[in-house]
Amino acid sequence: MDDFSVGQILFVLMSEENQVLPVKVIERVTRETSLGETRMYIVVTGVDDKQYDLSKIKGRPFINPDDVRVEMLTNVTRVIDKIISRAQMIASTKLDVIKVINQNVEKSSDID
Repeated sequence: MDDFSVGQILFVLMSEENQVLPVKVIERVTRETSLGETRMYIVVTGVDDKQYDLSKIKGRPFINPDDVRVEMLTNVTRVIDKIISRAQMIASTKLDVIKVINQNVEKSSDID
């Protein structure tokens, strides 16, 4: 997990919902054991006054809202690409669309 500062505002892109949750880091707890050091962040949300362990929130924290936007656009683009790819596969295997597209290309070439 990244290193966040107390008082820092984070934007959590929720995993299970299309939602961005703003949170504020109110506590950073560092534990050092023989296995190494771990950090835990306690945050509050803009939704309620409860405190949450950031690692228990199902989502990915971002420092910059523009980075959240890029991640969301990347995710949406990936989904759209899958949908289109699937439609093309169905069209080419079930509807002979490649043959139709090739015929349309040949017809448009004849016009030129």
